[in-house]
Amino acid sequence: MAERARTSTREDHAKQQLLRIMALFIIGGGGLFTVVTLVFWVAGSGSLLDPLGAGGLAVLGVVVLLLNRWGQRRLASGILVGLLMAVPTYYILLEGPRNTGLLLMVGAVVYSDFLLGGRTGLAVAVVEVLLYVAAGLVYEQGWLQGLVYTSPLVADVVTVTIVCFALALSAGFFTREMKRALRNARQQEQSLRAAEVEKDRLLAEVRDREEGQRRLLDRVHELGSPIIPLGHGVIAMPIIGMVDARRAVEITGELLRGVEEHRARVAIVDITGVPVVDAAFGMLLLQMAQGLHLLGAEPVLTGVGPAIAETLVDTGLEFSLVTPQATLQEGLDYALQQQRMEEANA
Repeated sequence: MAERARTSTREDHAKQQLLRIMALFIIGGGGLFTVVTLVFWVAGSGSLLDPLGAGGLAVLGVVVLLLNRWGQRRLASGILVGLLMAVPTYYILLEGPRNTGLLLMVGAVVYSDFLLGGRTGLAVAVVEVLLYVAAGLVYEQGWLQGLVYTSPLVADVVTVTIVCFALALSAGFFTREMKRALRNARQQEQSLRAAEVEKDRLLAEVRDREEGQRRLLDRVHELGSPIIPLGHGVIAMPIIGMVDARRAVEITGELLRGVEEHRARVAIVDITGVPVVDAAFGMLLLQMAQGLHLLGAEPVLTGVGPAIAETLVDTGLEFSLVTPQATLQEGLDYALQQQRMEEANA
């Protein structure tokens, strides 16, 4: 989006510069043509329409320049294209379909397409063809016979010179803009390639991290939660890492099998290494406790700090079957004490 805005800004600046160049040419050319044709008219050759028309052209050039400076670019462009259509029509009406009029007609098509965009150039070309035909018919029928004359060679030379220089400068301007656009396109292409390379690098890095996490998770599952015999009738299971649904089933099965295998009377579950304790983990602990009671073993939960205790209470689950202890050592002392009491009672 930002790149599109920058491109639009560059295009607007280029059109503004071109309008300024053409307005200055119209002002200068119109003023020069006014002086030349006025001299010829005073000398008795030429028509008063030429200096009047050229003076009006210069005034409209000032209007285009001011509108362009005030930000009214489309209005200024429309006036400019209108001038470039009116001048050749004027020549053809007074002098017939001569080369001067045909040369001037080219400008309106070129500049309308660049300044106004869309299909304006095509529309202007169609209008100019119609104007050319109509002006040619008027000239051939002699309806403006009283105004018809052949302009002096010097006036034609001035006109052709102005038009040629205007087109040459415009062509140079177009060429510079095209080169600038090509440079920008190459820079954007290089930026896109660099971004593509960076994206591939980041994707590779993300894949490597995901692969590392997957291997770590697989390693955790391979290690499982080992059953550690701590004495006659006492086992401990430390749970380390995150516990998902799959691992919860594995932990519960291993704990129950450990109780049966070691004929344990006390099963200590240490959760010191569990980073997150939530309602799902609380449900897992409750299910393990129920399973241990069914097998005749007392569940002892160690690694329970104040924060974990508060979280388990907030779950609303009933943990009356579980004997909590702060540390694994305290859990072991409790288990050995229970064992001695059983032996004394026996």
